[in-house]
Amino acid sequence: MADIPAETMDLKSLVALIRRQIRPILLVTFFLTGATALYLLQATRIYEAHALVIVDPTQKNILDGPDQSARSSTTENARVESELGILQSPKVLLTTIERAGLMQDPEFGPRLGLIDKARAALSLPPAPPRSASALVDETRAAFEKALSVKRRGLTYLLDVAVRSRSPEKAASLANTLARTYIELQLAAKVDQALGARDLLQAKLDDARKALAESEDRLDLYIAGNMDRIARETGDGTLDRLGRQVRDIDGRRLAREVAQQDADRALAERDWSRLVGTLNDQALASLERQRAELSARLGAASAGTPEAIDLGRELAAIEARLQADGARAVNGLRTEVAQLTTEGNSLRETLRQEVLSSALSSATLTEIYELQQEAEIAQRQYTSLLSRMRDLETQAVLQVADARIVSEALAPADPAYPKPLVFLALAALAGLGAGTALAFLREYYAGGVFAADQLAQILPVPVSASVPAAEARAGWLSIADAVREHPLSGYAEALRKLRATLELATNRKSGAKVIMVTSALPAEGKSTVALALARTYAASGKKVLLIDADLRKPSIHSALGIEPRIGFQEFLSAPEESTDEDDFYCVDPLSPLGVILGRGRSTVPTDRLLQSDTFLRLINHARNAVAVIVIDTSPIIPVVDARYIGAVADAAVLVVHHATTPQTAIRSGFEQLRAALADTVPVVAVVNGEAATATEFGGYYYAEATA
Repeated sequence: MADIPAETMDLKSLVALIRRQIRPILLVTFFLTGATALYLLQATRIYEAHALVIVDPTQKNILDGPDQSARSSTTENARVESELGILQSPKVLLTTIERAGLMQDPEFGPRLGLIDKARAALSLPPAPPRSASALVDETRAAFEKALSVKRRGLTYLLDVAVRSRSPEKAASLANTLARTYIELQLAAKVDQALGARDLLQAKLDDARKALAESEDRLDLYIAGNMDRIARETGDGTLDRLGRQVRDIDGRRLAREVAQQDADRALAERDWSRLVGTLNDQALASLERQRAELSARLGAASAGTPEAIDLGRELAAIEARLQADGARAVNGLRTEVAQLTTEGNSLRETLRQEVLSSALSSATLTEIYELQQEAEIAQRQYTSLLSRMRDLETQAVLQVADARIVSEALAPADPAYPKPLVFLALAALAGLGAGTALAFLREYYAGGVFAADQLAQILPVPVSASVPAAEARAGWLSIADAVREHPLSGYAEALRKLRATLELATNRKSGAKVIMVTSALPAEGKSTVALALARTYAASGKKVLLIDADLRKPSIHSALGIEPRIGFQEFLSAPEESTDEDDFYCVDPLSPLGVILGRGRSTVPTDRLLQSDTFLRLINHARNAVAVIVIDTSPIIPVVDARYIGAVADAAVLVVHHATTPQTAIRSGFEQLRAALADTVPVVAVVNGEAATATEFGGYYYAEATA
């Protein structure tokens, strides 16, 4: 693509370009805007609902109060950004999908793909069913596509937006997602507290065992060394307390064994063992009655009234045994508890008495060491128990670090599409695309619309743009306007072309040979050649016009003359043409000599244009006239013009207005330039441009349209 000269792209050139290309610009703009309007008419309305969630970057603890430690803005921003990521995490999304039932929702749930629909339409076997995880992932992907979570600037606000075809559904999903996020956050904090409690529980059990062992070691030490301690102190009270402790421990142990044996007998309904263990007279009496009734029931016939009555009495006796036995066992259990309490109290008293007695330093050191171990174990146990109770309380009293400050409401207007925005963007895009197309047509793909445009395409002078004109009644060609209306815009454009050629060839002496050609057929080169020759003749010069387009001569039609033979026949057999009037005539409208053609050639013509006959004719004409204008064949489809270029002093490349492709113009110029000598100038002209009222001034056009 040819570069656009920067110096020519001023405002005036740009406005002129847009004026020339206004039709494609408007067409593209109208097309895009219309297509957008049609899309808007059938597009599905999408609604967007917004819920606002505020994040508190401080760690809340109701028991300990608010966190008063210093926090940097970087830390707080990182915390908010972390919550932003958690809100969009797969766990939150999947929980929301489950609560909202999106797996069964026609908008978000799994749907048949194009391949599945094609299989169904073609009655082909369906594809293997997708796995449950694949269906869930598809629903999650659809929900993620409809979800947008953003932070409002540098605040702690998170904007949760959900899009849906239903405004109510959009609001419901936004609120469900926000609530799910907060509930999962709270559940995570509760789980964290309970998890820490469970870890402490194991440590607490160890501490409890250590405490019991330390207490037992002290008591065992005192009990095992009671005699030595009593001798060292000489205190009979210690001996008496030691005996009381041993007595109570013995009774407690006996009661514990009896209680455990009675529990097993009661559970197994072994009444005899229960009575023997408890040694209770009332239970013994009930056991004797039970044994008697059981014997009588065994002797009675089954199903008789006697057997039924005996069964009832036996069941009642066993029920009393169960109740009275349970009461007796509970009494034993209470007695064991009382003895345990009494024993612990006596041991504590004994311990205090021992510690307050006058002991030897060795004994005192041993007892103090055991006592300190017990106190340390007690403090550890108390600390762990207190912390575990705090964690249990925290699990119940946890508060989420975020809350909903504004629930989503069903939107009244759709978020997509926005008709005015879409139409405005379509219009802007249409203008942009149309302008780009205009530049493409102007400087590469399209035709040429003005002389300045052609000057940017070809590195040659552009003489003028020949305006379009209509043939009047009695005219045989548009070229008649040069004679009939010499002051018209058309005639002025041809005179401007003549002036450009004269300036380009003013260094040459003698007759000037000017070839007129075009890149493609039907560009008006023959009309331009005739009109140009007439302007030279009108200036008083002796001019010869040669119709050298041997493929399709047309000058004779423009003059209304049908010669007996044409220029092509003359070149083919010059010896048979004895009268030059057969193909030579004078223009009826001007003193212009014309060599005419007649009919299309049926033989190759390039040989004729290289013949000595043609060269002698040109040399003879140079001596006879001042200007020779040669109308040649188009240069791209045939080679004739290339051979004529060898004798030309100047060349005119005619380009038809708005129709000749620029690629053809460039190709034609390159071929023409190759056929000419380096010193031979080429002048381009735009033929058939639509005229305006001010292009050459109202004076010329007043006469032209009179």
